Amino acid sequence: MEFDDIECLKVTFIKTLGYAIVVLATVGKVPQIVNILKAGSTDGLSMFSIFVESVGYVLTVGYNYHSGYPFGTYGELFFLFL
Repeated sequence: MEFDDIECLKVTFIKTLGYAIVVLATVGKVPQIVNILKAGSTDGLSMFSIFVESVGYVLTVGYNYHSGYPFGTYGELFFLFL
C-alpha cells in the first residue's frame, strides 16, 4: 500500500471517518446515561419514543447486516441500541 497514492488516502480517510462516527455517536448518549444514573430515575423519558427509536435501530442494523454492508456503515446504530 502506497500512502502517496490518492486512492489509498481516500479509502483510509473514509474508513477512519466511518469509525470515528461510530465512536462519537456512541459517546453522544453518555450525558443522558449519566443524568439517569445521577437522578436514579427515568422520570421524564417517553417510553414510546424510546421504543420507536429502538425498533428503528434494530430494523436498520438487521437490514444492513443481512445485506452484507460493512460494519462502519451501521455500527453507530448498533451501539446506540445497546
